[in-house]
Amino acid sequence: MEGQVLLQNIYDTIKEWQIKIGYQEESMGLYYPANSLKRLMKLPENMTLSELLKKLDIFLEGKVDTLGKVVVSNQKDRICLQIPKEGTAYVHEHILASPFLKEFIEKITMPGCTLEEIKKVFYKYSTNVVEKDGIHDGLGRIFYFEDETIDSYVYCLEFDEFGATYHRFDKLDFQHL
Repeated sequence: MEGQVLLQNIYDTIKEWQIKIGYQEESMGLYYPANSLKRLMKLPENMTLSELLKKLDIFLEGKVDTLGKVVVSNQKDRICLQIPKEGTAYVHEHILASPFLKEFIEKITMPGCTLEEIKKVFYKYSTNVVEKDGIHDGLGRIFYFEDETIDSYVYCLEFDEFGATYHRFDKLDFQHL
C-alpha cells in the first residue's frame, strides 16, 4: 500500500524519541527531505514538490484515526510533518517498542559506552549483523541487521571524547547518501 512504509517510519521515529526522552503529551515535528518522502511512499523521483505535498495530504487524511490531524509544511524541499499530541499518544499506547532499540538506546546513552558494548547489543539479537567502516565517508561505524524483522534501520555510530552518538537511516535513504 502506498505510504505504508512512511507510516511505519513515522511510528518508529516517534517511538525512538519516546524511548530516548520518555513520553510527553505533546506534538512532535518530523522533518524529511522531499526525496526521502518520495522513497518512503514509493513515488516517482521526478514527481514535483506540489504533487508530493498533495499525495502526502491525501495519505495523512486517511490516518487521522491514529495520527490525528497532521499539519504538513515545507521550506523548499524540507518537509515537516507536525504530529499532534493525539498521534504521539497513539504511538505511546499502541506501538510496542523494539526490544533491540530499547537496549541499544540504553547502552549508547551510558557514559563511557564503547564500540564493543554496542556490538554486543547487535550480536545479542542476531549473528547476521552487517558491520562496515564508514569513517572515510563521514559515517563512522555502520551496523544493520540482515534480518529486517529484528530492526530495519542502518545505524551509523561515532565515538569521541564526549561519548557515543548515532544516526539512524532507513535503508533506502542510506543507499542514497
